[in-house]
Amino acid sequence: MGDSSPTNPTIRDVAAHAGVSVKTVSRTLNDAPNLSAKMIARVRASMEALSFTPNLNARNLAGATDFMIATPIASVNFHYSGYFSAVQAAASLVCEENHFGFLMQRFIDLAGEVKPEKVVQILRYRRVAGTLMLPPLADLERLPGLLARAGIVSAAISPQKRGNSLISAFIDERKAAREMADYLLDLGHERIGFIRGPEIHAAARLRYDGYADAVTARGMPIDPALIDQGLFTACSGREAAARLLSLTGRPTAIMASNDEMAAGVLQQALTLGLRVPQDLSVTGFDDGPITEFVWPSLTTMHQPIAAMTTAAVRALIEAVRKRSPQDETPIQLEFAHKLMMRGSTGPAPVPPIAGYAL
Repeated sequence: MGDSSPTNPTIRDVAAHAGVSVKTVSRTLNDAPNLSAKMIARVRASMEALSFTPNLNARNLAGATDFMIATPIASVNFHYSGYFSAVQAAASLVCEENHFGFLMQRFIDLAGEVKPEKVVQILRYRRVAGTLMLPPLADLERLPGLLARAGIVSAAISPQKRGNSLISAFIDERKAAREMADYLLDLGHERIGFIRGPEIHAAARLRYDGYADAVTARGMPIDPALIDQGLFTACSGREAAARLLSLTGRPTAIMASNDEMAAGVLQQALTLGLRVPQDLSVTGFDDGPITEFVWPSLTTMHQPIAAMTTAAVRALIEAVRKRSPQDETPIQLEFAHKLMMRGSTGPAPVPPIAGYAL
């Protein structure tokens, strides 16, 4: 019988080999409840004997919407950063372990705007069962409601309104940024530059708020000249640093709202011949892969994005399998952040004494 095994076995071949129905094989693939351990072992033994590999595309075309998770990405100012790669790696692994497919769907809009209806339309075309939303799409008005009406379960990473999606994973962005600013203030820095992220990102606004909280709590005014705008890219960080470091009373430290922009600050400091951290301290946020490739090593705020993604996708898949309605009690997953003190920060430089060269 072994010689007559099909070259490209299908779910029907597995069912015939195991002596069960096609529906039972399908339920085994989807880890459905109420299957006995004996039945699961029997079906999986047949899969192994036939070298059967689930065909996710075929299952979707057959009308199933149980096997695909999608993450929509806006094309506006899109760059494939360490943040996105960490999300993709973690989500793909969880989906693979659970026999789900995973895709990142990029939305191209020449008008520079992503409409919620368009997002839902494309996700329905892809026949996805659940979606993992990232900023800024996680905060699109009306999108969660439209997804729910389309029967698509949603999870969100770092959303502004945590109850909109069934599942939310986040850290306390404002508290984390305040801790970073307090750390620099404790080092003696009084002129701390800040590079903001895009305003459409709720996390970017919260990180600025945390910076402002720390400065005002010390009885110091917010100097608008020390605030600049970035786009979460290294290039925008370098451009913002060039402006900040050209000030007559330039900052002795710069907080960037993410690691990519902090890397750009380090580049500009090097171009200007500034020593880090002796002349300038630099910090980032996220603790992504880029921190391994910059010098000096970057002080940053660790956001456990891989763990957040893993937990959110696991909860999402469980909700899909249970066919959980979107009006269930929202699941809120809060994670701890951690200040990672490295070589890019140090005490504020001491002003030279008149008449003495340092």
